[in-house]
Amino acid sequence: MQYFNLIVFSLFSIAVFSQSNSIALPIDANIVEFKEKALVVVKSMPNFAECKSGSNAQRYECTRQLINNYVSQNFVIPQKAIKNKITGTTYVRFIINKKGAVTNIKIIKSAHKILNSPSIKAVRAIPNLIPGKHLGKEVPVIYTIPIKISY
Repeated sequence: MQYFNLIVFSLFSIAVFSQSNSIALPIDANIVEFKEKALVVVKSMPNFAECKSGSNAQRYECTRQLINNYVSQNFVIPQKAIKNKITGTTYVRFIINKKGAVTNIKIIKSAHKILNSPSIKAVRAIPNLIPGKHLGKEVPVIYTIPIKISY
């Protein structure tokens, strides 16, 4: 059996605020379009209950590590990818909505199409978080994470 390293890092988009008017979510062979505005950076970023103590920076770092853990634990590399030694980084964007659920999962850059479905499934496995807040209101927040496959 071949060994591989799965490295997941959390990133934010370059823009301070972002809005998306039309995003396509690949679900198997179908494309579903939806509209939702979301922020990239907010006063209080979404976090897990385990991370709710400490400063904003500490909550962010704890949440980032837990997101990485959930994605790493739930990412299943296809045997075909192992056999063909497919490597690279797939970037996945998703929204943590006003209720704290991970929604609107989208591949924004794919290392290889065979890695898209496992990447989406791994991100879907992230449990609900405490929603982000900005100006006292719960708001949807965009996250982008790279999922890197190397052998």
